[in-house]
Amino acid sequence: MQSLKEVKPEPDPIVVAGLMAGTSLDGIDVVLACTDGHRLTRLCPAMTCPYSPQTRLLIGQAVELAGAVIDRPELLEVLDLRIAEEHAQAVLSLLGTQQQVMQPSLIGFHGQTVWHAPQAGSSVQLGDAQHLANRLGVDVIAELRQADLGAGGQGAPLAPVYHAALLDQAGITGSAAWLNLGGVANLTLLDGSISAGFDCGPANALMDRIARERLGQAYDCGGEKALTGVPDTRLVDAMLSDRYFDSAPPKSLDREHFAHSDAMTALQQMPVHDALATLAAFTVGAVERGLAWSARPVETLVVSGGGVHNRAVMQGLAALRPTDDTRDDRRGNRQGQTWRVISSDDIGAPVDGVEAELVAFLAARCVRGLPTSFPVTTGATKPIVGGRRFVPSTLV
Repeated sequence: MQSLKEVKPEPDPIVVAGLMAGTSLDGIDVVLACTDGHRLTRLCPAMTCPYSPQTRLLIGQAVELAGAVIDRPELLEVLDLRIAEEHAQAVLSLLGTQQQVMQPSLIGFHGQTVWHAPQAGSSVQLGDAQHLANRLGVDVIAELRQADLGAGGQGAPLAPVYHAALLDQAGITGSAAWLNLGGVANLTLLDGSISAGFDCGPANALMDRIARERLGQAYDCGGEKALTGVPDTRLVDAMLSDRYFDSAPPKSLDREHFAHSDAMTALQQMPVHDALATLAAFTVGAVERGLAWSARPVETLVVSGGGVHNRAVMQGLAALRPTDDTRDDRRGNRQGQTWRVISSDDIGAPVDGVEAELVAFLAARCVRGLPTSFPVTTGATKPIVGGRRFVPSTLV
């Protein structure tokens, strides 16, 4: 297991604005934090700034193009500038509402993922980091995944080192897991140190797609529609038979991995409530499969991200119970264990701000020369300090 205990004390904390635009395409999360790359203090509540309709439409087109997006330089050029400008506006909006908060001396910028193919050594995040640095007059840390990919890693997930730090701050010990429900779901498994970090399956992206296409809504608010539906267990089993779930971590997913499957086609023919209930059950089943990779029974499951607001998913997670006292194989059979399921809110980490806060934390680690990914989290050949620094050249 990868130990995260750094013995040498680091310099004083720095104020960092963290920016994350997730694969659910719901907008830009921005937060201000003070961190030394080991511990973190929140300076203000996170803010979410929706993308403009035109930018969101163009991002959707880029996502639909998948790997072919790299052959559309005119689209990439427009999106790089649009995304950077809207991120700059998000930072300014946050600072405008927090007059008493310290100004950031660093910006952590993840960019907008439109394509993630780790098997090909490729991950595309859009957003012109140099424009962002120029626009705000502050150094920007971006391109967080590229060094890891260059070292043979998946480039994802990047959250485990942050999850470990938060659990340590909260005093949670023993066998624990952190689940973030964004566009996809990622798990960090810990037992004193990180034992694994990986994308365990879908989360909001598939459900949001159904809600947009069939309800004309951005998402199923609170999981209300899913709660009134009946999941098709045969379809859930079919989706869980995808070979991705049989592969050992580290591993990562593109948000579109399941989007064009036969099962998704079948879901389009079902009543929308049942389709959403089926996808919620699929998300829960994928998490259960992921938890089966823990070397010891998980005692505490902390859940964060937008999916926490989906009651169908959260009720499904809370209902996971063992059927006997034996641990079966790692293909997802129920384990002889129970765990407490808590929201990250319960340990002081706001569910809607953790992804932006993660980016702030990673930016601080980058400038301190601390690893942001590890062999057990991404499959890289060694611990990697990810990120590239962009220094303002012209104020605009």
